[in-house]
Amino acid sequence: MKNVFNITLILLLFSGIGYAQLSDLHYLPPLKQGANNHAIQQQAIYLSTPESTAFTVNAYLGTSTTTIATFSISKTNPAVYNLANGDNNITLVTNTNTGIVLNNSGLRFESPSGKEFYVNYRGRSGSQAASLTSKGRAAMGTRFKWGGVPNLGTHVSKSNTVGIMATENNTTIDLTGYDPNCVFRLGSNASGITANSYQITLDANESFVFEAYMGNTFSTAQSQGWIGASIVADKDIVISNGSLNYGRQANSSNRDAGIDQPVPEKKLGKEDVFVRGNGNTNGWTEFPLIIGIANNTEIYINGSTTPIATINNGDYFEIPSSNYSSNTVGANMFVTTSKDVYAYQCMAGSSAAYTQGLNFVAPVSCLLPDK
Repeated sequence: MKNVFNITLILLLFSGIGYAQLSDLHYLPPLKQGANNHAIQQQAIYLSTPESTAFTVNAYLGTSTTTIATFSISKTNPAVYNLANGDNNITLVTNTNTGIVLNNSGLRFESPSGKEFYVNYRGRSGSQAASLTSKGRAAMGTRFKWGGVPNLGTHVSKSNTVGIMATENNTTIDLTGYDPNCVFRLGSNASGITANSYQITLDANESFVFEAYMGNTFSTAQSQGWIGASIVADKDIVISNGSLNYGRQANSSNRDAGIDQPVPEKKLGKEDVFVRGNGNTNGWTEFPLIIGIANNTEIYINGSTTPIATINNGDYFEIPSSNYSSNTVGANMFVTTSKDVYAYQCMAGSSAAYTQGLNFVAPVSCLLPDK
């Protein structure tokens, strides 16, 4: 399992390098895993920069104005911030802290000098691993879709999550457009939030975590009814989303972790390039998933003039892996759409069905660094 972990993490980090964003400010909202330490136990945050001259980066927890850690980084001197294991209520919250407003969770990293840097969160447990790349100021916005891929099979650790962090006081946020049968955790009650829409109000640097828990009982609503749900705020927020853990085989306990931080709808585009990982040719773990933000969105593959699918606002479409240029690692797929979309990629570190990971794929026009 160690080699599988290493391969998966290398692929995830390779994918994340191009999409991490240089910024002087980064937010990492907390997330929720289905069972403590089952998806992520050891975890750390990596800070790096192309700047040759060292500068200071301060880290803050929740709404606190007191630094929790301070780093001096440069091109030749990156930094690592090690976190407490598992559900530390900083990056991963406990059941008790799910479905409520939090003022002592989530992290932000700031450079007082205004110099820019990268932030990458990495976590692992005995057999699972995940990597999340912060998008910096590019992650701030008012309209998002909850992203991920359908979570198949059952296991006590299977769970889907989105973490939200506000950047201004008195921010009103609405979660709408999910399956009416999809329920969310409120403390110890995994189905404590049953409303068909949900509104929260956060002050600056407060956070809120939703969990659509699956566990050992499969339902379509919990598996995928949250995908494409709208998250709309009246002031800028940042979200992170995905599944901790998720599986890609029906009637199976196979599982791994998959999370990432997307950008808001205003920064999306119509062109995306996907690079195939090392997953099996059966297509379980190697495919793009497109989420629409507008009705009548046509999806085209590899220059075709005939759409492979047409989706509406909040709908999603899994593009079969057979559309990659080949079945080997490094094969590519070019996807264009008639309207802006969210693009996610499920990929794997080996042919085993339990080595998948999740990436938010930035459009060709977005986030590409100039240095």
